[in-house]
Amino acid sequence: DALRSRGMIPGIWIAPLATDPGTPLARAHPGWLIRDDQERPIVGRWDKHIFCFASGYRDEFIAACKRLIDAGIRYFKWDGIDKHLCSSPGHGHGSLRQSADERRAMQGYAMPLLIADAMRQLREYCPEVVVEMDVTEPGRSVGLAVLSEGKYFWMNNGAGAYGDPPTRHGKSTRFIPSLYHPYIPASLQTYACYPHNDPVHAAQRYNVNSALIAGWGFWGNLTTLTAGDIERIGEVVALARQTLPSVAARIPEVAGDVGGSPEIYVMVDDRSATGQIIGFSGTALEHRFARAGVRTDSVLAILRNAYEIHDDSVIIPFVFPMPESSREAFLVPNHGAGITILSSTSWLRTARLAGPDTLQFTPGAPGRHVIGWGSRRGVPLVVAGSEVRTRITKTPGADGAGEVYLVEIESTQPGSMIVVTRRK
Repeated sequence: DALRSRGMIPGIWIAPLATDPGTPLARAHPGWLIRDDQERPIVGRWDKHIFCFASGYRDEFIAACKRLIDAGIRYFKWDGIDKHLCSSPGHGHGSLRQSADERRAMQGYAMPLLIADAMRQLREYCPEVVVEMDVTEPGRSVGLAVLSEGKYFWMNNGAGAYGDPPTRHGKSTRFIPSLYHPYIPASLQTYACYPHNDPVHAAQRYNVNSALIAGWGFWGNLTTLTAGDIERIGEVVALARQTLPSVAARIPEVAGDVGGSPEIYVMVDDRSATGQIIGFSGTALEHRFARAGVRTDSVLAILRNAYEIHDDSVIIPFVFPMPESSREAFLVPNHGAGITILSSTSWLRTARLAGPDTLQFTPGAPGRHVIGWGSRRGVPLVVAGSEVRTRITKTPGADGAGEVYLVEIESTQPGSMIVVTRRK
């Protein structure tokens, strides 16, 4: 209830197979435990005994998850599903006619199918439920069948030690969308990056952007985040969330190798002009990135980075000021309003339509901004403080599409909202 009151969806992280030998369930059903050839219970991860998912335990586990759903849980992370490879002849994967090795092989083959079926039953019980299976460690029971009903959770701390937030962790997570994006939808491959900052590595922006590509999760000691950290991260996450409905099902376009200079991920819906372009670089450099094919008359603005629009292309002049840095740009649509911020020499913090004939935007730094304003909207009027200089001219539209007003604005005071509206 406390989570939902804050607009959050409750989730739970559990280990489906691990148990203490003294629990009532393990004492009541000792035959459900995986045992070795001498009938001793196997001790697995976290020094726990292990239930066999092919035994009667599976139905008990599914029933327990349904009780959690009834209590309000809508997201599950299932951890520690290792290949324990049970050889019991009483668990439905072979009989005494097969050897112990054959029974273990049969159980290993069936395990992903049993997991996928359990996910299916929970989704049928409550369609809102999302189940992710943790595959972060060696020896996990992994099969593509799982992706027919749930997701893979690939990585929660990167390639190094826990609590260590340099860029190598964000880099290691990006191998997932970089390697597998042509084959498996990014929305089925989640991971989590460290968002907290570090005075030595200053990797917060780098790691946050790594999470926005596909992982969409944060991990670590989040109590170390300052109020300023939370505000900055919240702004960029809100922009990413706005683009997801349009681009989550798209195959990312990936240019460059992980750790390269540059390395760019494009998730853009060309028709609606919605999406995100996120870049990384292993070295300090400037890179003029062009993305053709966008329906640029549907663009309202590009936020978080300077840009230009030419014909059917958006140009993003990425500046990576230091090694191991990252930059991001978000395309915001105008929904056919006939109003477009065609270029900005500085990054824009916000841009929105406040009604059909009013544009509001906030520069994040001093700069020059050019706005295309369809003449059917009437004559534009700029409403801003004295620190803004404006020039309005009229020009033929592209491809004979009617006249367009060009509104040129130079702003010297970042953070102040600029309004362009219809002259009464």
